[in-house]
Amino acid sequence: METSSDRTDEEFGDFLEKVRPFVEKIERSRAWYAAHATRPRIHFRTIGVLVILLSLSIPLIAVLKFPGKEIVLSVAAVSIAVATSLNSFFKWEQTWQAFRKTEFALDYLLTQWDLQRVEAMQETDPLKFKQKILEATQQLLSEANKITSSETQEFFDRIEWPKEKK
Repeated sequence: METSSDRTDEEFGDFLEKVRPFVEKIERSRAWYAAHATRPRIHFRTIGVLVILLSLSIPLIAVLKFPGKEIVLSVAAVSIAVATSLNSFFKWEQTWQAFRKTEFALDYLLTQWDLQRVEAMQETDPLKFKQKILEATQQLLSEANKITSSETQEFFDRIEWPKEKK
């Protein structure tokens, strides 16, 4: 025989399944930011180490005597300029930071939603449970949209378009 508690648990489960796609959308966004933060981090760190090593090697190369020294010095200097320019243009450090910041913020929102879900599960009235879950899910979606929209705006704000000459 099915009790009202069993029926309520089933209702709760069914309702949670209905809102699950919305939560999964935010989970996918969080996973995207986590996955895409790696490449700018690697670029930023690699370019940074390259610039440091090449910059430190120039004085050493300058005092050495060997054939082709001028070419090696020129290549080192041009490599520093190219690496610095690429880092300045792509702004890998800022992209890496923005992606990680967004990932952590979405993670926080998902944790908040889970906590609100646990709190809602304490409700015995199915209507109050549904109301709390809907409110938590709407808050999750609204806040996640603000965070990702802000990150997207920051991304485009970082792009320096060529200025018109007057």
